[in-house]
Amino acid sequence: MKGYRFRRQVPIGKFIADFYCQELDLVIEVDGFTHEDYQETMENDRIKNEYYHYRGLNVLRFSDDQVFNELNGIRERLEAYIVSYGG
Repeated sequence: MKGYRFRRQVPIGKFIADFYCQELDLVIEVDGFTHEDYQETMENDRIKNEYYHYRGLNVLRFSDDQVFNELNGIRERLEAYIVSYGG
């Protein structure tokens, strides 16, 4: 994406980011249906987000449904993030 390298399944502290771009300080998480329906999973996601933010990282979350059905929208959101980051 615009020359930036995204790596998959990257350990960051005690968590594993679905995708990570070090140059953009960006973590991308792709959430399945369990992330919407289970309180414990939602709480774990909140803790994970706080940890990433503490480390100076930004987090974009997308659902599986978005990945399968709205890929262009995801691309637009990533491009907007990159522009806002200065890239």
